Amino acid sequence: VATTAAVATTAAVATTAAVPTTGVATTAAAYINYALDFRGASGYLYMKSAASLQVTGITYSAWVNLAGTRSGTAVLLYNGNPGTNGVGIVLSPNTPRIAIQNKNVVTASTYALPLDTWVFVSAVGTAGNQWEIFANGVSQGVLVAGGPSPPESPGTRFYVGGASATSQYVNAVIDCIQIWDVTRTAAQLVSDAVESAVTGFEPGLSVFLPAQEGAGLATTPVGNGASKGALSLTGTFAWATRA
Repeated sequence: VATTAAVATTAAVATTAAVPTTGVATTAAAYINYALDFRGASGYLYMKSAASLQVTGITYSAWVNLAGTRSGTAVLLYNGNPGTNGVGIVLSPNTPRIAIQNKNVVTASTYALPLDTWVFVSAVGTAGNQWEIFANGVSQGVLVAGGPSPPESPGTRFYVGGASATSQYVNAVIDCIQIWDVTRTAAQLVSDAVESAVTGFEPGLSVFLPAQEGAGLATTPVGNGASKGALSLTGTFAWATRA
């Protein structure tokens, strides 16, 4: 995939709307400076290997600040190639509702992300295609995802913010990306949300992307996932700062 990103540093992205009731800290102590800004028309980040080879017993998490919806499904985190294999956490078409995409089937939850608000979003997958959705460590319910059961092996890609083949670009700023090879509890998710306390070497943490480079066209996993190599940035992209 060719890298054609236009890179800039944006103004600080602040929280301007109510956050769901939670024990998650949203003060400066909870995060580090930079974040990945996908508010352009076609930016995304990809790794040339799967973040994890697991398709059940897995947890996806990230801080997300949603700027608006897209006309189609928008990728937040996808382990595999959307439409072909793997599974990921997405936004359902034309809405800010969190959904699970399993290959080419999208199953929406009842939880909708607020606009202009930092929310620590998590999806915990167990057997039988069951996924529990969390916002700031608070459960938003369980859904049973359509598509293959169990999901197909993710192959050789991991995407953040969009995907090249399916153009599923998100209109959001994303930070503190975590893929766990274990199911995390609500209490653990509250701890995971404190980016400054996560080392990347925690047992079961396959990929941790603090995204702290602040410049350039790549970001590299820290800790256990460092050997997987950098994720390349392409399309319309900028580095944001958090406030």
